[in-house]
Amino acid sequence: MARIAKNTEKKTATLKTSVTPQRKSAFLSKAREYKRTESQLLDWLVGQVLKDEVATNTVEEIGPRTKTLQVKVNPRMKEEVEQRAMASGNGSASTYLYLMVKAHLSKKPSFTEKELDEVHRGGNQLAALGRNINQIAKALNTSLDNAHLVMAVDFAEIANEVNTYRDAIRKLMQANLAAWGVEIDDEKL
Repeated sequence: MARIAKNTEKKTATLKTSVTPQRKSAFLSKAREYKRTESQLLDWLVGQVLKDEVATNTVEEIGPRTKTLQVKVNPRMKEEVEQRAMASGNGSASTYLYLMVKAHLSKKPSFTEKELDEVHRGGNQLAALGRNINQIAKALNTSLDNAHLVMAVDFAEIANEVNTYRDAIRKLMQANLAAWGVEIDDEKL
């Protein structure tokens, strides 16, 4: 099953709505069909409506995988696939092969949970950096008494850090696609 990208941001806000018992039951059935909780499915739907960067899968990718492909391999190949699946953090050989086929067909990365966690961790650090810059701007807009302190901020270093993170993400995507054996132009990343 395709993974819904895990959002590592702390969720503190709540959305509530009232629905008919029939609609609630139908939504629960749909969530079970997709092998998701109601909360996960609702979070994904909100992400789709808001064009959230984290929720990039389509309903079809999240939906149940009902078709089977069978491939016969020799014992050495089977062992190699199982080892790669475990090393990649994808667990089962079936999930590993599914993600490999998905990467080849879509020409898009299929990240492991570990890779997604790293991307989110870096994104959170960039967000913290942005908040710090906003606090500096707010302080300057409120009073110019401490304007001389802005000179202590190395904006070139901040820009360098942002560019370094961007390049690291690009390399991660390239490495991910290369690991799946997918060739793609660097300009498309």
